[in-house]
Amino acid sequence: MSEKNLQNKPNENNKVKEKVRNHWANLDYKTLNRPSTSQTNNDETLNLNNTSSNNQKRSIIDIENVTDVDKGNHLVIDLTDDAEEMPHKKRIKTEIKYGLKNSTHKFPGFDNDWCFKLIKSKIYDSNINSSSYLLDMKDIFHDPFLQDTFIFSYQFDLEYIYSMLHENIERIFIIGQKGTIIDYSTNEYTKFRKKTSIRYVKNPNMSNHHCKMIVNLYRDGSAKIFMPSQNMRMLEQILPQQVCWISPLLLPSKKTKIYSNSNSNSNSDLDLGHEFDSPFLQSLRDFLSFYEYGYVNILEGCFDFLDDLDYASLDDDIQIVFSAPKNDRHHGSAMGLFGSLGLCGSKEELEKKKATRYLAQVSSIGYGIYQGNLFTHHMIPQWAGLPNMVRKHNVMNIFKEYNIQPMVVFPTTQEIKDSPTHGDAAGWFHNIGSNSFESQKIFYKQGPNVSKERGTTPSHSKYYMKSTCTDEDPFKYLDWCIYTSSNLSMSAWGTDRKDPRNFEIGIVIKPKNGGKLKCHSFVDLIYNRPGSRLNSNEEAIGPRSVLVPFPKQLEGYSDRDFAFSQ
Repeated sequence: MSEKNLQNKPNENNKVKEKVRNHWANLDYKTLNRPSTSQTNNDETLNLNNTSSNNQKRSIIDIENVTDVDKGNHLVIDLTDDAEEMPHKKRIKTEIKYGLKNSTHKFPGFDNDWCFKLIKSKIYDSNINSSSYLLDMKDIFHDPFLQDTFIFSYQFDLEYIYSMLHENIERIFIIGQKGTIIDYSTNEYTKFRKKTSIRYVKNPNMSNHHCKMIVNLYRDGSAKIFMPSQNMRMLEQILPQQVCWISPLLLPSKKTKIYSNSNSNSNSDLDLGHEFDSPFLQSLRDFLSFYEYGYVNILEGCFDFLDDLDYASLDDDIQIVFSAPKNDRHHGSAMGLFGSLGLCGSKEELEKKKATRYLAQVSSIGYGIYQGNLFTHHMIPQWAGLPNMVRKHNVMNIFKEYNIQPMVVFPTTQEIKDSPTHGDAAGWFHNIGSNSFESQKIFYKQGPNVSKERGTTPSHSKYYMKSTCTDEDPFKYLDWCIYTSSNLSMSAWGTDRKDPRNFEIGIVIKPKNGGKLKCHSFVDLIYNRPGSRLNSNEEAIGPRSVLVPFPKQLEGYSDRDFAFSQ
């Protein structure tokens, strides 16, 4: 688009940004006004349940107002009673209180398979009583069988977290960075604060602990892993679209784990020094090793129970992919794992020139790198088996030659404006490097098949996927999919020349045993079922399918469309 057209374009971005600023300046955690929609003509105050009526300002937890466990590094703080022995000083013992073999207790998700669920919003889903494709975040935490929970995130509202916990829980571990934890203000939650231990990461400058993962340990020694796209705040749950990946129930293993000091990632830049017989456990352990700084491991003893679990239900098609800043012992970028994860194509495959789509759906886009951008000049060349494209101005011509189509799903200014909350969800979407995407014509928006309940509400999830499907629906089957906390930025991914700055985590999903990896949209499964209203008579889609929150019928940006920018 020409510079002249840009100058003549009405400045809709500024209007939306002004509305967002005005709204957020006065927004209270405890109440939220429902916007007027086709279903609701009058503003209505939502009762968000389990929230405090106390309007006093809640503080950011820092090292000044809690027990400082490690005076030298400020890496571990503990909110438990001073007389209690600090758990990071020793292995955290897992005591099995009672078994669940004969129990009818229902865990979130499936016991034997992984799955995706759309996180339920009190705004968009108030008319849906139940759906097998929706997850209430409270279902993760309000479980009488839950013994310990370990929460990795970028932002934490303790009042939000504590409001979801069951009183039977024994320990709450929060892993994050300083300045991102909001304290609670309700006295009834003091019982949970006494059970809380906070582990601070040691971040380099200009970096974030952006990973999002919850590990639940249950009283029979089993565990579940959750990867929500949201941080631990109520507004993130109810305003933008959010999804969650849920692992199978991981039972104690009957097999002995193999452990050695050999290098487990000989094809990557990581040098971690441990090897397990489960690829999933290996990659998870590799990620956790980056929380070690010199002689201080802020997670020491926390995750020993992971080594005793059976990962057979994950090892065939799921593996962890992660980024982490270089520390005293380890270094490497998530891109260094692409080869060992089997994501990189060969020259022979490239020469077939089979129609191939690479899609990225993210909530933020960072600065371009050198003379290109991360997606088209680094990621796709690696995945497709092309040489490095960093300094190739004609990268799109090369893609055309090899029948490669890059696609970036990102909200337009008009989509933000037209969404049911009229811009209230915009606060989580950032775009500071999209000019090259616009010039390359690879931006896509949601098609006409949006639901009336969620409309063009943007998705805070991050998906990267490859499809060579020849079906009329080009994303009916996937070659592979990455679901992650990583946005399109060097801080999140690093490059082949530069380490990442953020902590990020996700999963790589590949077809199981040579089968097909199916992809469906929550829009079709929950809201737009043919001949049905809402979720009645919904067709059951089994586990082990990739589910996305946006319609699969996408449209390229028109000349009148602009990517939303804060």
